[in-house]
Amino acid sequence: MGKTKNGAQLVQLYERKTKNGTTFYLHYSLNGEQIRENTHLHLTGNKDNDKVIRRAAQMMQADKTAQILSNRTGIATETKRNNILFADYCEKIAERYRIGKTRSSDYTKKMQILKVAKFAEEMDAKTKLCNIDKAYCEKFAQKIQEQTDIKENTKALYFARFVFVLNSAVKDELIASNPAEKVAERPRLKSNERVYLTESELKAFADVETKTEKEKTAKDAFLFSCLTGLRYSDVRRITADNIEETADGVRLKIETKKTKKYISFILSPECTGLIRERLELSGGGVLFPLQDPTYLNRWLKAFAKAAGIDKLLTFHTARHTFATLLLTKGADLYTVSTLLGHSDITTTQIYAKIVDKKKDDAVKLLEGVL
Repeated sequence: MGKTKNGAQLVQLYERKTKNGTTFYLHYSLNGEQIRENTHLHLTGNKDNDKVIRRAAQMMQADKTAQILSNRTGIATETKRNNILFADYCEKIAERYRIGKTRSSDYTKKMQILKVAKFAEEMDAKTKLCNIDKAYCEKFAQKIQEQTDIKENTKALYFARFVFVLNSAVKDELIASNPAEKVAERPRLKSNERVYLTESELKAFADVETKTEKEKTAKDAFLFSCLTGLRYSDVRRITADNIEETADGVRLKIETKKTKKYISFILSPECTGLIRERLELSGGGVLFPLQDPTYLNRWLKAFAKAAGIDKLLTFHTARHTFATLLLTKGADLYTVSTLLGHSDITTTQIYAKIVDKKKDDAVKLLEGVL
């Protein structure tokens, strides 16, 4: 039963003689006001009946106590919610990524969210989460844009983490909606920054020798992505169930994790040889048991150096390579968009611009021939 600080019950149950006999009343304090409530339960003089009635009165006392406690907790929770500072909430979200107990990529996310907290403190350390609106989000975007020592794509990443924190606040039921979603002028990834391998670079990469099984898996997975356009999240899930032997060749079938698009196509001869080798090595499990992306990118960096490739490779470079090579060899934009599982063909047009620039650069090589 709930009690006050001095040990008294929050809701007192007592009996009072009335013209109807002995009646039960509840007495409690609500918002500083003393309230006496009639339960309309009366003793009858029958021992068995009165036992039931008394029990009913006690249940009403318990229900009223629970109601008062619930109201007090609700008020306290609402007050606490309205006093949460945005910078403090950012740090709370960052702490969900525990260093040393999760993937090393989570460490990067944590540092990025803490950077968001730092920006928020520089703007106004006293800004409350509940007071963040579209205007604040626009100012936050502007502050990031004004950072002269940060690359454009990094700015876009910081704003994405800002949006992520606010989405977390919505999930935690601290705010009703995310005002950052309404911001049109925001830091965005530069569409022309696409690292890809040329055909000769891809061949040089394929010729690199590996020393361990894990290195070979990383290299094979990257090459497979270059030849299929699949994302890291899809390559690491592929099993024998996604591979089908047909009269036309080996077919890949998979629903992409990110866009939920169903992709199905015949693999190229080079890719077929690679996938058959991985089927033999898999032992019935996933074909490419990949390590954490951070370690994977370290290996890709080493492979690139060994192949004489002066480019910073990440796993997504393989996807860029797939799209660029297909368009260079004459594949139409719609087909490439379908193979990549893009939801919008405008995303694929970025690669078409890259190919157009390659053609322009190639023609310029004729300068001075006459």
